[in-house]
Amino acid sequence: MTNIVTFPGLGLEFHLDRVAFSLFGHPVYWYGVIIGCGFLLAVLLCCRWAPRFGVNSDQIMDLLIFAVPLSVVGLRVYYVLFYLDLYREADGSLNWGAIFRITDGGLAIYGAIISSVIVLLIFCKVRNINFLAFADVGVHGLFIGQLIGRWGNFMNVEAYGSATTLPWRMRLWTSATEYIEVHPTFFYESLWNLIGLLLILLVVSKARRFDGENTWFYFLWYGLGRFWIEGLRTD
Repeated sequence: MTNIVTFPGLGLEFHLDRVAFSLFGHPVYWYGVIIGCGFLLAVLLCCRWAPRFGVNSDQIMDLLIFAVPLSVVGLRVYYVLFYLDLYREADGSLNWGAIFRITDGGLAIYGAIISSVIVLLIFCKVRNINFLAFADVGVHGLFIGQLIGRWGNFMNVEAYGSATTLPWRMRLWTSATEYIEVHPTFFYESLWNLIGLLLILLVVSKARRFDGENTWFYFLWYGLGRFWIEGLRTD
């Protein structure tokens, strides 16, 4: 199914198909492709920047062996816990088949962040690595992954905000003749994370006085952004 998304104030129009291509008869969605690209770029750049923080690329790759699969679990568990009623049968019992069917959608970035922090804590304890220094590297990857990943929401025509008349408003068609014009909040968050990444690269890291400073900046910056952006969300 193709969705038409326009930005009338900017003179832009996009015809969006959620499916990028098919593989062995199964659809591969742009959302997944974009998330995967963001992840790979985050890993490559973190490996490049890691020596500045006393971490080497081999340690990052070893961590990912455990962190990646558990992050997928965290993504799903967090979402299911907060939307548990979506997975209940009429008699109140849980539909475990639906819970495990992640191809139907339903993932939450907070779950991945929480699980990654736990895995990193254990990994650093076992390997005798400075946790806060490693975390200072990792938050670069979080910024990169999230600024790219939000464009997956654009392809899905989701994560948009309330009605607006601003010049950069996004027009979504609800029928052949009706539409809504809303805040492109997916873009707001992508841009917010890009600014955060630039600040952490050009300002925070260069003036870094202690291990964990980058990490504190990430949670402060990301938290402030989500606070005002989520306030605009309606979906």
